[in-house]
Amino acid sequence: MLHLRKIALFLAVVFCISLAGCSADAPQSKAAGSIDQTAVYRQNSASQQTQNLAKLCKVWGYAKYYHPAFLLGTSDWDAELLSLLSKASACETSDDVNALLHEWFTSLGEIDYKARIPKAASGSDASVSEADLSWTADADYLGEALVGDLAKLPTMLPTNLDRTHAPVFFDSLGVPDFSNEPEHGSDYTDPDFRLLGLFRLWNALDYYAPYLHLLDCDWDAVLLEAIPTMLDGTDRESYEAALASVTGELQDAHVWWSSTVEGTKLSYRSNPGEYYLPVPVSDVGGQLVVTGTADNCPLEKGDVLVSIDGETIDELAAEKKPYYSLPREDMLLTNAWRAIVNSETETMEVVVQRGGEECSFSVTGSEHSVSHTKSVLNGLDAFQVVGGNIGVLNPGVLESETELCNAMEELRNTDALIIDLRQYSGVIGLYFYIPTSYQPAIVVAKPNAATPGTFTKDPISCGYDSSLLTYSQSYYPYEKPVVILMDKNSVSRSEYLITILKQADNVTVIGEASTGADGNVAFLPLPGELQLQFTSFGIYEMDGAQTQCTGIQPDVAVHYTAERIREGRDEIMEAALDRLRRS
Repeated sequence: MLHLRKIALFLAVVFCISLAGCSADAPQSKAAGSIDQTAVYRQNSASQQTQNLAKLCKVWGYAKYYHPAFLLGTSDWDAELLSLLSKASACETSDDVNALLHEWFTSLGEIDYKARIPKAASGSDASVSEADLSWTADADYLGEALVGDLAKLPTMLPTNLDRTHAPVFFDSLGVPDFSNEPEHGSDYTDPDFRLLGLFRLWNALDYYAPYLHLLDCDWDAVLLEAIPTMLDGTDRESYEAALASVTGELQDAHVWWSSTVEGTKLSYRSNPGEYYLPVPVSDVGGQLVVTGTADNCPLEKGDVLVSIDGETIDELAAEKKPYYSLPREDMLLTNAWRAIVNSETETMEVVVQRGGEECSFSVTGSEHSVSHTKSVLNGLDAFQVVGGNIGVLNPGVLESETELCNAMEELRNTDALIIDLRQYSGVIGLYFYIPTSYQPAIVVAKPNAATPGTFTKDPISCGYDSSLLTYSQSYYPYEKPVVILMDKNSVSRSEYLITILKQADNVTVIGEASTGADGNVAFLPLPGELQLQFTSFGIYEMDGAQTQCTGIQPDVAVHYTAERIREGRDEIMEAALDRLRRS
C-alpha cells in the first residue's frame, strides 16, 4: 500500500501550469525579404499542397519529440517549422517535399542525447500505442532517404534525458508539461502563424492524448481536413474555430479552450451573449428542464424549455454543437446547456411546456449562468443521517481529507450509507473506507517519456488497509451496505472514485450513466495567447474496460422526469433510500 499522501497526490487532477520557459531565442515568423507566402499557398493545387503540409507536420512533430536537437533545446523547433512551411507548400510533387525534408533532417546534426540510450525497445503488454508511427518506415510515402533518416532516431529515448529545454517534460505525477512552448505575435492573416498553431496542436494530441484509439474518426484525416480550413481564414475567430474543430474530434469532455491573458475572452465562443436564464436547468431525457427558481422569474421547477428568443432548443443545441468535444451524442445538452440559455439581450422570450401546455414568458436574464449541480450543493451539509439510520455523504461539500475523516467518523455507526457522486468530489480518499477483503484497484495509463506516443499502464491498489492507521486513526472499513448516486453530471474525479468504489461487494451504483471523461489533464499553450486543457492520463478497470466516451453504467438505472422535478422530488435519491430501507 502506497503512502496515503502519495496516492492522493498521484490521483488528484492537476490544474496548474508550470512557468518554466524555453531558453531558445524567439523564432522569427518571417525572414527579411521573404517571398509573399500567401501567394505561394494559393498557387498550387489544394490536394498536393495539403498533402505536402500534412507530411511536413508529421515529420516535424516526430523530430520535435524524438530528435536531440529539440529535446536538448539546441534548435528552436518553431523556427525550424516556420523556415519550411512555404517551401513545402511550393513543392510540386511528393518526391520534391521528401527531398526537402531529407535535407532539413540532415541539417539538424548528429543524434547525441548526452545520455545513454537503452538497448531494449519498449513494447510490453502494459503499453498502449496511441500515435500511429508506421508511416515513418513507409518508403512509398516518405522516400528511401527520409525513411533512412528517421530510422536513425531510437525507438526508446534515454530515461535520464535532460528535458530542461525540451518541448515537453513531465511533472512529478507524470503529466506532460508544455510550458516551454514559445508564444508568438498574433498575425492571423499570416498562413505560417496559423499553420504553426495547427501543427503544434495536432502533434501534441497525437503523442500525448491517451484515447485516440477510441475515436470515431481517422486522426490523420482530421489533419488533412484542418489544413485547408486553417488556410481559408484570415482572422482570429477563424483561427480559433479551426483549432477547435480538431479538438472537437477528441470526444473528450475535459477539452476546454481559454485565453492566457486574464480577462480576455475567446473570439470563437459558444456563448457570445452577456445574459443567461436566471434559473438552473438540467438535461432530463434529452430535454432541458428547469430545476430551480429565482426571484422575479416566472419559470418554475419542471418547466421543459421549448424555445428561447424564437429558436427551439434543438436548433440552439445544433448551433452550439461544433464548440464542444462530446464523449457521445447524448451528452450535448449536458455539456452545452450554458451556451443554449445564453442571450445577447437582457429580456429573453422563453417558451416552456408546463402541464401539457405551452406557455410564453418574458424573462429578465442574469449576468451569470446558474449551474444545476452547484445550486443543489447550496445549503447542503457535508453529511446527514436520515430515517432508517442511513447516512448521506455529500463529497462536493467537503474541502479536505480531514473533513472527510470527520464526516465518516460521524457516519460510522449508521446502518447504511449513500455517497452522492452526482457532485464533483472535493476529496479523493473515499476509497480508503473500502474493506481490504475487496481489494479494489484501477489501472492508470501515463505517457511514457521514453517512447512518445505510448502510454504505460500501471495498476494502483486502493482500499482500506490497517497500515493506514500509521498515518491516520480516522480510517476504518465501512462494511455495511453502500449506495453510490450517479448521473450525467458525474465526471472526472467523481468517475474515478465510482470506478474504484463499485468494485466492492457491499456497493451498488444507482442512477444514470456518467459523462465518460476521466484522467489527469494537461495544458497546452498555443500561438495567439490560447491554452487548451485536455485529458492526458488514461483510466481503465482491471479487466481493461474503459469509461472514456461510454461513461460508467449503473447497477440500477433510474432516470429523472420533469414531473418529479416539478414535485420537488429526487428520483435517484428516493430509489437509493428505498433500496437500503428494504435491505
